[in-house]
Amino acid sequence: MMRKLMVVTLLVCLGSSVAAAKSDDLAKTANNLIRQAENSFFSGNPQEAQSLLDQAASQIEALKAEDPGHKSIKTLETKFERLKKRVDEKLSGAPASKSPTHPPAGQPAAASSQLSTGAVQTLANAGKEIDAAQAALAQARESLAQNDFNLFGTRLYKAGDRLGRAKGLLERAERSYKIGSGHPEADPLYRRYSDLEIQIAALRTEGEGRQNRAADEKRAAAEQSAALDEKWIPRFEAFIQPTGASYIDFPMIHDPQQLSAQDRKLEAAKQLLADYEKAVPAGGAGPRLEKAAADLRLAIENYSRQKNAGVGDMQKAVEDELVQWARRFEQNKAWKEDSDRSLFSVGPGKNQGPEPAHRKAQGRGTGRSGRPCRTPGRTGN
Repeated sequence: MMRKLMVVTLLVCLGSSVAAAKSDDLAKTANNLIRQAENSFFSGNPQEAQSLLDQAASQIEALKAEDPGHKSIKTLETKFERLKKRVDEKLSGAPASKSPTHPPAGQPAAASSQLSTGAVQTLANAGKEIDAAQAALAQARESLAQNDFNLFGTRLYKAGDRLGRAKGLLERAERSYKIGSGHPEADPLYRRYSDLEIQIAALRTEGEGRQNRAADEKRAAAEQSAALDEKWIPRFEAFIQPTGASYIDFPMIHDPQQLSAQDRKLEAAKQLLADYEKAVPAGGAGPRLEKAAADLRLAIENYSRQKNAGVGDMQKAVEDELVQWARRFEQNKAWKEDSDRSLFSVGPGKNQGPEPAHRKAQGRGTGRSGRPCRTPGRTGN
């Protein structure tokens, strides 16, 4: 018996949960349809707004049949009636008939001149709050047009807050001074309040949609930037990092083989940079990739400048050396080569000194036997 009772209780609970979930879905659908109708109405399409309102009415009726005491019914009906009134006016081409000049039975007739000071002040304050709400709403639109979502949210909140204060003042006027929406002094304020309420809701929906799209675009751009970084940065670093396999570094000595190898690296770097600039449009790379590309351009420029400067310096040094040799040759035409003593050219006067011993010996001469040869016409001692 106990088990059967538990099963019945469980089934009842499950049924209640399912019914509550269904009621919430109906309320959510009706609210979304009303919001879509607001957007259509303020986009200049009252026919579409009317069609959406008809669908919303069906959802509200289904909600009332499913859960007559649902917390959202009153709010949905209020929003529905306010928007439907505006749509009907737009479709008919003329404003709906206004409430009678005289207030309903039970409400004392009063012209503006007959209102109490407190009532006049309350309505005036409500008008100021509505003005402030309208100004904040206009500023929110400007922020949204600039995709400044932080400022948009702040200004839209301000618009809603000031409109909420206006609602409180209108309710006070009705509660304390019996001045309801049918009163000629209050009716324009109620109408402006209703308009702004719809506009704020519509702009909030538009802002949420645009902010979501911007977030999606930002995320896609970040993913694309990461993919480009992964593809290009390692290839750039091979030329610009000292540890890179193709690091561009001008040799300290003018070694033809080293210069030739560096020239090949330079051409490869130029080709890589050209491929990058062709594949990635301007502004399409992230900050890391832009910096790597800029570093590669600078490395190419520096290498080319240093190479040209080095060739120019070497050429000038060789030319200067040739000029010096030409001058020395002109000065040393009368010199003769002393190949026995030096590989350098020496002047005739350099030989005018004491005759070296081996020169003296060579001057006297020796025979094959090693004895000195006598000079003809002279006798020895």
